[in-house]
Amino acid sequence: MEDASSHAFEVSDQLSEDCYREVERVEEISDPMLAEVFRYWHSLAAGRAMPLAREVDPLGLPRRALGYIFLVDVEHREAGRLRFRVRLAGTHAVEQAGFDPTGRYGEEVPGSEPVAARMANAVASGRPYVADVPLTWSSRNYKRYVTLVCPLADEDVAPGAASKVTRLLAVIHFQ
Repeated sequence: MEDASSHAFEVSDQLSEDCYREVERVEEISDPMLAEVFRYWHSLAAGRAMPLAREVDPLGLPRRALGYIFLVDVEHREAGRLRFRVRLAGTHAVEQAGFDPTGRYGEEVPGSEPVAARMANAVASGRPYVADVPLTWSSRNYKRYVTLVCPLADEDVAPGAASKVTRLLAVIHFQ
């Protein structure tokens, strides 16, 4: 597999209504695999704003989505800055992307600024989102990808209080 530094990244997505939207209900998600992951996340939340990171169980995740799952650690830095590190990248997604981001920080992957902007919004809002993004950075024959990103916390908070997002559960589907 090629190293990410060998790719010429030119991601053309921006935060806009046509490619990025927060979701509250499974009916808002047209991709069946993403919808299954959302159902799983929603069931873990069990009425809370979001589930706890420790509640995510690989055996509970939809089987067909396992190879497309990402877990991303959220590091909260000084002055409200965020840093994202890929803890786990599904084997199918790595194969389709053409490189493995496991263990890398977002800024180590060229062209990841729009992805980081979307993830920062999920951290700030504490809400899942779906994005349908033109794919311009892969050497593969995919034209776009759809992704669902769901926030996770380390501890429960009182109702109405802001949860601190410490991890993101994501699924990415190349098309």
